[in-house]
Amino acid sequence: MLLCQSCQQTDSSMIEGSWQMDSTLHYYNHFQYLETGDEKVFYHYKADTLIISKAEEVKAIGYVLEQDTLKWFDQSRKQITSAFQVLTLKPNCMILRETLKPLYEQPNQQRYRQYYFSRID
Repeated sequence: MLLCQSCQQTDSSMIEGSWQMDSTLHYYNHFQYLETGDEKVFYHYKADTLIISKAEEVKAIGYVLEQDTLKWFDQSRKQITSAFQVLTLKPNCMILRETLKPLYEQPNQQRYRQYYFSRID
């Protein structure tokens, strides 16, 4: 039996733990490039809080994982700040896609970023 990856329900407990962002794919209408940052960014998912650490900067935000969508929100205002489609969530790797607004008002534009993570705990 063949299942559509995005149609499968995501187990929310699989995201809990510490992840390192390995690279980011930038895509815009068939043009793409892969960025591997020199500066490491770490994401620590707890029960309902995400702690992002980059160099000496630390930020805590809320998150919710609903089926195949991960939403980050400002805990003080309860406002969604980012939403990602979960493309892959396995014990040691995770791929998230963030759909971005088109650059121009013309139709037929596709623009997104894909984030690649590896588990570090």
